[in-house]
Amino acid sequence: MLRCTVHLAAASLALAAAAASAHAQQHKIRVGFGGGVSMPVSEAGDAYKSGLNGKGFVLVNLGGLPSLRFDLGYQKFDYK
Repeated sequence: MLRCTVHLAAASLALAAAAASAHAQQHKIRVGFGGGVSMPVSEAGDAYKSGLNGKGFVLVNLGGLPSLRFDLGYQKFDYK
């Protein structure tokens, strides 16, 4: 148990250090995307099959001004 805790703590510190160094780079434009499966719940589950979803964003860093973020999302369900 102690060995597992030590490994977990070391991994957490490594991720924190990587995030700190990535944060210091300050890119002008950042792009991200993701997706997965959407599961209808409750009464919607009676009418729809499982579906797909996708998301993406573009983040524009304007220096001293607030950053602009543009988001795009998509979901699709099929009828049973």
